[in-house]
Amino acid sequence: MYRLMARSRDEAGNVGGVAHITVRIDNQPPRVSLTERWWIWEAGDLRVSPNTHPIAKVEVTIRDVQARWPSVTLEFDPDEIPDAITWDRRFADGTLAPVGEYQVLAEACDVQGLCGRDTGVIVVPLMDVPTATPTPSPTVSPTVSIQVTPSATQVPATLTPTPIPATPPTEAGPEPKPPATLFLLWQLTGLLGLMLALASASLIDPRPAALRRLEGIIRQMTNRNDMESSQEEPFESKGK
Repeated sequence: MYRLMARSRDEAGNVGGVAHITVRIDNQPPRVSLTERWWIWEAGDLRVSPNTHPIAKVEVTIRDVQARWPSVTLEFDPDEIPDAITWDRRFADGTLAPVGEYQVLAEACDVQGLCGRDTGVIVVPLMDVPTATPTPSPTVSPTVSIQVTPSATQVPATLTPTPIPATPPTEAGPEPKPPATLFLLWQLTGLLGLMLALASASLIDPRPAALRRLEGIIRQMTNRNDMESSQEEPFESKGK
């Protein structure tokens, strides 16, 4: 902050009153801090803070110093500036970065066009995994065995089970023959089935009914002939 004062003097030497104004001088860019060096599998810390005026943009550029591949530029919202920078090892054309060192430029500009920047280096070693990382040795986890103790169940006195004697195994011998009563039972069952079949056939078959009607007709004719013969006998006797 500065205070500017001014006054005027005419040719006669008269001096006027003092006028003053306070001005703000801002010639400092935003403050940017980036990790100096980190491995490709790590992340670089990024810190951005404004000086006097608000920040307008933040860009991070990853490039090959020899310009063999197109650079990668990452743009961030001033309200959502990340705390760390990571790289997938790909340039703008998709080329996978070989073993080497690559420059990282972080730049932040305020609304007045003042820009602050810082640089770092990403290192791609011969191996993509850190060689100093110790390999954890396998640990043996104790095995916990759970012993289940069965609980006793009280059984009522009236439900005392009766022990069943074990039947000793019998030696394999010739198959027993079926008894005669079983054979007779099978014969009776077959005969009964045959009688039921005949009875059902007689009920279904219409011929027995027709025979009975024919028998009735024959009986009627026989009775009629008998009657006629009995009526003719007296006349024959009178003639004689």
